[in-house]
Amino acid sequence: MARPNTKKTNTALIAAVCTALAATTNIKTGFAVGIATSIVLILTNILMGILKNKAPNNMLILFYIVFSAFFVSITHFIFQAYLPEISNQLGIYIPITFIVCLLIQLVQGGTDYSIGNSIQISIEFILLMVVIGALREWLGSGIPSMALAPGALITLGFVLAVISAIYKGKKTT
Repeated sequence: MARPNTKKTNTALIAAVCTALAATTNIKTGFAVGIATSIVLILTNILMGILKNKAPNNMLILFYIVFSAFFVSITHFIFQAYLPEISNQLGIYIPITFIVCLLIQLVQGGTDYSIGNSIQISIEFILLMVVIGALREWLGSGIPSMALAPGALITLGFVLAVISAIYKGKKTT
């Protein structure tokens, strides 16, 4: 299995994170958003992998939108039925996973519906959401404004700066 383009993968994650930031006020909601997004991304890519050679290329994005919307709805209903507390905390942000999945897929490569790539991106996305949720939960206990939406952007900036420094350090050694 070919390793995905890391630069494209990181760009997709950054684009997707922006729509999910508002929900990551703590570890639990960060994890829930990450899981919901991962479920939708992986299941949609499984179906798209099956259909990509059977459907016309100009229809693939339409199918992707329909399948993503379907799986987002199912995920939203499951959260409402079995995880009502988390569903109430996330509110509108579970349906936003639809946009997150579209952004990830479009930036990632359009018609590359690789399951391995979807799983890798899902793991990275869950970890990022949990880290941002944990930092916001921790910082929000001392600085209440960090629990608000601008605090999410500040936290994301710090996380991306640390990740960038780590990658720069690896390249120079």
